[in-house]
Amino acid sequence: MSSTKIKQAVRSLCDTLITPVPPEIKEEFSHIRLRHTVRGLIIFSMVEAAYAAANVLILQRFPVRFTHIHSDFYVSLFSYLAVMTLLVFLVAGFFKKKKDRMLWGLCYLFAFLINSFALLNMISTESERLFLFIFTSTLFIITFVFNFKPRLFIPSAVLFYAFTVAMLINNHYSFKEMRNLHLFLLYIFLSMMIVKTLYYNSQVKLFTEKARIHEMNNMLDALSKTDELTKLNNRRFLLRYMDFLWKQCGRLRLPVSALMIDVDYFKKYNDTLGHVEGDQALIAIAQCLKNQIKRETDCVARFGGEEFVCLLPYMEKEAALNFAKDLVQTVEKMKIPHPMSTCSPYVTISTGVASIIPAENSPHTRLLDEADKALYRAKASGRNQVVAA
Repeated sequence: MSSTKIKQAVRSLCDTLITPVPPEIKEEFSHIRLRHTVRGLIIFSMVEAAYAAANVLILQRFPVRFTHIHSDFYVSLFSYLAVMTLLVFLVAGFFKKKKDRMLWGLCYLFAFLINSFALLNMISTESERLFLFIFTSTLFIITFVFNFKPRLFIPSAVLFYAFTVAMLINNHYSFKEMRNLHLFLLYIFLSMMIVKTLYYNSQVKLFTEKARIHEMNNMLDALSKTDELTKLNNRRFLLRYMDFLWKQCGRLRLPVSALMIDVDYFKKYNDTLGHVEGDQALIAIAQCLKNQIKRETDCVARFGGEEFVCLLPYMEKEAALNFAKDLVQTVEKMKIPHPMSTCSPYVTISTGVASIIPAENSPHTRLLDEADKALYRAKASGRNQVVAA
C-alpha cells in the first residue's frame, strides 16, 4: 500500500473517531480549550511547587537519610520547576492580552519540556516502579492538563511512547520481565489514546449543544421583544424599558420625553391599495424612524397597528419637539403615494410630544397618556403635524 493511501486511511479513521467542531464556533471553542489549558498549567505548577516545598522540608528534617539517595533527582526537579514557573508567568501574562497564537505556542513548548524532563528522569532512574510512575504520570498530565486536539496529541504521545520503548531496549539497567513491562506501557498508552479521544469528543458535543441552546435562547429573546413585521422593538419591550427609564430619571431628576406617532389615514390607505401595500408602507416608515434614532439610549417601538412610540430619555421638551418635527418632514419626504389623504399626496404621520420629570410613586403610563392626548389634538388639527402636551 502506498504512503498516500495510508495517509488517507489514517485521516479517514481520525475523521470517524474524532468529532469535528462546527466552523461557526471553532474559534470560540479553541479559546475555551486554551483557557482550560492555562488554568490546568497553573494548578499543575502550584501542585509541583507544593511537592517540591514538602521535599525540601523532608531534606531539612532528615538530611543524612535522603540527600545521598535523591540528590540528582532533586536537582533535576528544582531546575524543572524553575523553568515551569517562568513559563506559567509568561502564559498567564499573554493570556490576559488574549494573544491566542502566542499562548498556544507557549503551551506546546511547555508540553515539550515536560516530555523532555520525563525522559531525562527515566534515563537516570534504576527503579522499575519509579520508571512506571514517571511514564504514567507524564502521559496523564499531557492527556488532561493540555487540552490539545487528538490530532495533535496522538502524534506527540506516539513519539513519547516510541522514545520510551527505545530507551528501554537500549537501557543497560536490568528490568525484570522486560516484555511484560513493554506490554504494560502499551496498555497505558492505548488507554490514554482512547480516553483522550472520548474526552475531546464529549467536549465538542457538550459545547456544540450549549452553543445551539444559547443561539436558540438569543433567538427567542429577540422574538420576545421584536415586532415581526417592522423589526422594531415591540410593545412589551417598550413598556419594560420605559419602566426602567421612569425609575432612573425619577431618581436622578432628569426628564424623559415620548413621541406618540400615528400614520395618517392608514385605514383608507389599506382599503384603497390593499394590506400588502399597507405593510410595505409600515416597514418603510419604521425603517425611517429607526434611522433617525442616533443615541443608544433612545428607543423606537411599534405600539400597535399603525402607531409607533419614540422614547427619548434625558431630553428636554423643546429638543423633543424639534426632533418630532424632523421626523414628520422626513416621512413625508419619502414620497410614498397616498391617493386618499386629504393633508398631503404622500403618506404622512401625526405626532404628539410629552416630556415629564417622573415624580415619586407616579405610574410610567402617565407619560404615554399625555403623548396620546397631544397626538389626538394633532389629528384633530389637520394631521401631518406635531403637537406638544
